[in-house]
Amino acid sequence: MAAAINASSRPSGITEEAPVAFLEPRASPDETRFVKALYTTLENKVSASSIVVPEHIQPPGHLDARVVGEGGITIPAHPQGLMLEHLYWMAKSPREAWGNPVPPALPPWDTLVHASNFSAWNSEPSALFYALRLGLLDELPREVCYFAYGPGEERAVEAKDVLLIRTAVTEGLKIAGAATFDNVQRYASRAATRINEEFNVHTLAFRVNLIANGARAIKRARKDLQTKAPSLVAIFGGFFQNVPDEEAVKQYRNIIEHHGKDVHLVMPVNASADPKENLDSYRWSQELEGFILNFFPRAIEDGVIRNQNYNVFAHWQLFNPVYDTKKNAVEIFARAKVDHELTTDFNSIGKGTPTFQISKGDLLSVTFSRKGPIDAHFELLQKAGFTSVDSYVQPGTNLHVIHASCKPSPHEPS
Repeated sequence: MAAAINASSRPSGITEEAPVAFLEPRASPDETRFVKALYTTLENKVSASSIVVPEHIQPPGHLDARVVGEGGITIPAHPQGLMLEHLYWMAKSPREAWGNPVPPALPPWDTLVHASNFSAWNSEPSALFYALRLGLLDELPREVCYFAYGPGEERAVEAKDVLLIRTAVTEGLKIAGAATFDNVQRYASRAATRINEEFNVHTLAFRVNLIANGARAIKRARKDLQTKAPSLVAIFGGFFQNVPDEEAVKQYRNIIEHHGKDVHLVMPVNASADPKENLDSYRWSQELEGFILNFFPRAIEDGVIRNQNYNVFAHWQLFNPVYDTKKNAVEIFARAKVDHELTTDFNSIGKGTPTFQISKGDLLSVTFSRKGPIDAHFELLQKAGFTSVDSYVQPGTNLHVIHASCKPSPHEPS
């Protein structure tokens, strides 16, 4: 249940008139979804014997990124991006996250990742800045209720959500309330607290997987915020870009269903159609490898993987991305470093306790990131029911900020 934060723990600047409230428990359907995704991923591993990798493009330890169909790599049919929605998850301790043994000074997974300069996470604020300058706010109602889908860590919240709200308020828009939704509890909580501190609005924080449990959380937020103002949904985390097209359409349609036809969506996208340019953002790094392999420690901690003292990095490495020109997407795989058995417990989904035989070189398809021309992004939103879709592009880049609604622009004739 969501409950108002008590006075003793209330940060300065938060008043009784504009409280912050939290919904902390992670709902069980998300656990089931994670277990099912892991089972499907392991069941559909790509055998090392079926992968064609020319020797001359394989430097020690890691494979260069290649475009499917250009002669660099051949991978058979495989499932798409099953684990990505579960990657922003915090293990209870660095030891459990990084395997055993582990240096005690190593930070948690997400701390390491967000301390990096991974370019894909640093480009959106400048694109948003240009969108605001080019007239994005003119397309929005004069009063909105702000919903942040996957706000992430503090640096991202300050550069994106706070920038958008501050500019909106400065230009005369009223924020009737706000709600933040994230898989990681402290991300949701800190984002809500930050918004509340500066703008003094009733703010809610939900720890929730929106793809699995969005309807419940958003319904609760709308009820508790007690406002009929139209929803402004901001998706800066990009997780709806990390599912196959049919799932993306479903999730966009859910936004309309959950918020009503007066909803407005703001969302940055990478509209590059150049495969090599898209791959450049995903070149191997320790931070990216830690992020992609994040689902393993969650499975270990939850008891789904039963190997004792299972050291993730001793058994797996990042298999650098490939770009699928038919799907307009970057796909990333985990690659087995050694032969080993993986003992599991999938009783919770009725699959028993299978032991998976992992061979050196086997691949698991774990992430999927849609890129491609802006028209392809528009098409998915229009299929979902958004009738007005346009974008603002940062000059000299392929970074667009999409604005979508179900009504004509206020500047269009009725």
